[in-house]
Amino acid sequence: MKTRERWLLDAIEAVAPLFRNAGHELPAVKVSVGFPPTGGLKKNRRVLGVCFPKTMTKDDVPQIFINPTIDEVDSDQGVLATLVHELVHACGIHGHGVDFRKLAVAVGLTGQMRSTVASEWLMAELHGIVRKIGEFPGAAIISRMDGADAPLKRDKCRMNKCVCDECGYTARVSRKWLELGAPVCPCCHKQMQEPSE
Repeated sequence: MKTRERWLLDAIEAVAPLFRNAGHELPAVKVSVGFPPTGGLKKNRRVLGVCFPKTMTKDDVPQIFINPTIDEVDSDQGVLATLVHELVHACGIHGHGVDFRKLAVAVGLTGQMRSTVASEWLMAELHGIVRKIGEFPGAAIISRMDGADAPLKRDKCRMNKCVCDECGYTARVSRKWLELGAPVCPCCHKQMQEPSE
């Protein structure tokens, strides 16, 4: 069975002619599925992909990550459209200014440049790519933001650390009991404190 990374590499090969026709040869890139550094689980304006330029990698190869919460492959903001957006960045274009817009539009992206969508003709290309390389071999991760029955829920049982300033004795206490007061150190018989972060 094909891995997600292999599928994404096959997809890059399949979209390379779009970039070639726009006057850009795609550089070598590494691509995977993973959460972006920020905004990967936001309910509104979720970050769908990120490209770390070669200046941020030790081997000078751009690295692209596609958010694992995307469940559509060839929709206007699916895995393939997000990959095309990030490949524009991989061509050495930082930000979403004039240079980004010029190449993005040339390869079939449209809309606001920070959150592009695939144009109708790019959608037709993406459908053809899926027919050629097959369905994406992965299932979306459901975040707690996506619904009440989602598996990722906030841990309400977190234990909070309390420390004795005198001897260093440490204990963990639930927030419920800390609201009534921190525990007393069994060694020094002084009230313990939550360490400041």
